[in-house]
Amino acid sequence: MEKNETIECCPECGNPLISTFIIFSAEWFCFKCKWAGGIFDSITKNWTENRQIKYNQLKKDFDNAVKGYVPPGCKYENCDKCNRNELKTDKYHLWHLTKIEKTAHEKARKLLFFQHNKIVRN
Repeated sequence: MEKNETIECCPECGNPLISTFIIFSAEWFCFKCKWAGGIFDSITKNWTENRQIKYNQLKKDFDNAVKGYVPPGCKYENCDKCNRNELKTDKYHLWHLTKIEKTAHEKARKLLFFQHNKIVRN
């Protein structure tokens, strides 16, 4: 990334944002303060080496935290229950998590959302 480029930052705390679609109606997420907002809700700042370093660390932390998260409405291709459509009782993977998956999912939800949940909806 060149120094004349820009980087999207959080309007609440100023940290670089993570682009993600795991949160309904929010394309940007701040792993530092847990702010989430739409594509036009971020603040564009000039790229700096310091911001890039912050982004790299936040992205790494975010990727580690989100590993066990199962978004609502998500189906897993390799899951028999997700692919069964007769009764539609197990349509989404979130509806039939194993104990291990449920533990990982709850841990990820706490890391991602339960500290703050500031979602901007336009």
